[in-house]
Amino acid sequence: MDRRYKFPETPYAANKDYNPDLPSVIGKSFALKFDGTITAGAGGGVSGFFLDAPAGLVGTVELMKGNDAKLRMRMVDLYHLDALCNGRYGEKLQGAPTANNSLPFSINVEIPFGLNRLTENYALIDARRDKLITKGKFGSGVNDYATTNVANITAQLRPSVKKPSSLPDKIYLEPEFVQKDIKIDTSSDNIQDVIYLKESYLFMGLLLRQFDYSASGDAQRTDGILRQIIIEINGEEKIRARWGEVKQETMKFFSMPLAEMKTGIGFLPFVDDSNDMGYVVLEAGSRIEFTLNTSATVEEDITAVTPASGDLLIVTPIIYKIKSLPVSPIMARKSLWRR
Repeated sequence: MDRRYKFPETPYAANKDYNPDLPSVIGKSFALKFDGTITAGAGGGVSGFFLDAPAGLVGTVELMKGNDAKLRMRMVDLYHLDALCNGRYGEKLQGAPTANNSLPFSINVEIPFGLNRLTENYALIDARRDKLITKGKFGSGVNDYATTNVANITAQLRPSVKKPSSLPDKIYLEPEFVQKDIKIDTSSDNIQDVIYLKESYLFMGLLLRQFDYSASGDAQRTDGILRQIIIEINGEEKIRARWGEVKQETMKFFSMPLAEMKTGIGFLPFVDDSNDMGYVVLEAGSRIEFTLNTSATVEEDITAVTPASGDLLIVTPIIYKIKSLPVSPIMARKSLWRR
């Protein structure tokens, strides 16, 4: 039976750092619960919600194993990744009290380190000789929840990890989900960027989110800035897709119904049927190269958005270090492909 290890709870305070830790644990998933009460001022009800509020109050979350970041993602993207893994969107309550009144709000996510059945029995973080630390900085009500009439917020952040009921025999996959922002603020068919990998990884895919800085609220998630994406690995083209194709691939990979899909969210898997784990292996020194097109004609069912200052493609590589429990890393890696 899986057991959940809870970090110390952290009370919300605007613009304050949080860093609860948990020593000597091993985890298969990471959960965050953030809930509380919002109170409106005398001038009227709370309105003008920011993107996916109340996610902005949690900010960017880091899950550290000692000094190494195993996860560094905005709460907004954790919310969408949680939904993709579950095939539907879960609990998010956006309190909008009237003047001088209070209402509850909440956002809860749980991210399995193995995102699907091919990796779920292998992926974990072994911190039995380290500490796991949840790091971040709370936002403020008027800058990250809603623009108008936020008088007071009381809340608690409750992180936890779930221990696996059993361990792999020899090897495991240690996640590193660390975001990168790519500017898509100009109209061009040749916006380029690159991610360099210093170590060897199993490369499962890329979580993508288009961000329209000049829009407001949930409209900051858009399908209309990025028209096409090309991904090369070490100079060899692997993927060329229109944004609509990215959305279709996302629904197929996660079995996500069309009615559940949110604007601006996509996922590109990197499948490799030549090994038992089913995904691409990247050696140390590899390059993931991006060529982005923001100037082509949009697809028929997408509304074009003109690129402007502050617009981003937020990219989260879903990658894993291949590690061993009782044997050497070299033998572990060999045994992985023989399983």
